Amino acid sequence: ELTGLTQAEVEQGVTFAEACRTLVEEYEAGRRPWASWGEYDRRQFARQSQADGVAYPFGFPTERTHTNAKAVFATAYGLRKKPGMDHALQVAGLPLEGRHHRGED
Repeated sequence: ELTGLTQAEVEQGVTFAEACRTLVEEYEAGRRPWASWGEYDRRQFARQSQADGVAYPFGFPTERTHTNAKAVFATAYGLRKKPGMDHALQVAGLPLEGRHHRGED
C-alpha cells in the first residue's frame, strides 16, 4: 500500500544491482549531486548497497553527494523542526500531486 505498486509490478521490476548500474551508466549518478526528503533514502541506499555487495551509486562520502531537502526547506522557511512533505507543501502553498513514495510521479 505504501507505493501503490502491485506484486506483479514488483516482480517485473529490476534488481537493486540493475537499478544502481542504470543510475551510474545512464545518469552518471556518481558525478552528480542528489537530494531526497530527509536522510532515510541516503541511509537506505548505503545499507542496501552494503547488504547486496553493490557499489553505492552516488559517490563518496555519502553525506557529501546527498542534499537533505527537508533540512534545506526548514532553514529556508525559518522552521524549528523539519517538516514532513505534506506540511512543507502546505507551508509553501502548494498542492500534493502524485503519490507519496512513488518516484515516477
